[in-house]
Amino acid sequence: MVGVAQQSFLVDTKWLSKVVALAEPSRHEVFFIVGGGDGLVASTLGKAARIVTVEPDESVANYLYSLELFRNMVIHAEPRLVLADIPFDKLVCLQPEHLHEGFLSSLLRVPFSQAVMVMPDELLKSFRTRDMLGTLLRAAYDVDVVQSVPKNAFCPALPCASSLVSVVPTGRRDPVAASLRLLMQEAGTMRGLLTRSCREFFDYTLVDAQEAVRMLPAALLKKRFWELSEDEFKEVHDWLKLG
Repeated sequence: MVGVAQQSFLVDTKWLSKVVALAEPSRHEVFFIVGGGDGLVASTLGKAARIVTVEPDESVANYLYSLELFRNMVIHAEPRLVLADIPFDKLVCLQPEHLHEGFLSSLLRVPFSQAVMVMPDELLKSFRTRDMLGTLLRAAYDVDVVQSVPKNAFCPALPCASSLVSVVPTGRRDPVAASLRLLMQEAGTMRGLLTRSCREFFDYTLVDAQEAVRMLPAALLKKRFWELSEDEFKEVHDWLKLG
């Protein structure tokens, strides 16, 4: 296929069926496919769901449209689009080379109901680290590692070990986790967001919330969440844990 050399595609129909069963597509949902690629994922899901993908290569986009899923598929040709620019319900990524820590960081900023991905096992470790990204991922999501995917299920075969995973926003009512989700998905300075967090998730009065927030350094409170350093994030996280 034109324009997609040097990429590995999941071609084993048994594994594609597992993906569909895991994602449970319906006509009321919009699926964002990361990497339209050879069209197998789109053709498998497209019978039951609306598809959105990003494909800047015109020849590849034309091939995807030729799959007769036009009514159900929207192909964006702008390569600079970010996840926040594309509203969707569920996300599917079956090309592990598209996944990296920057992608997971971007995913934290957008609302969705489920992500089904074939993820490199090395990247899965990000959900267990004690740094800012790992802490945020554990607070935001429940991760189900379904099964290891054999390298020969791809064409060409993958060079790394990978697993099929399902990621869903956590349903836990932990006030710290709820606060972190608010901080990473809302615009505004830390002063305003932490004050709001204290009121919404810790039941503080406005006066008490403002007083509690003043315990943190003034320079930190002027920043936006994604401007925090690792040390500043740890300070905010420890402060939230004290409640």
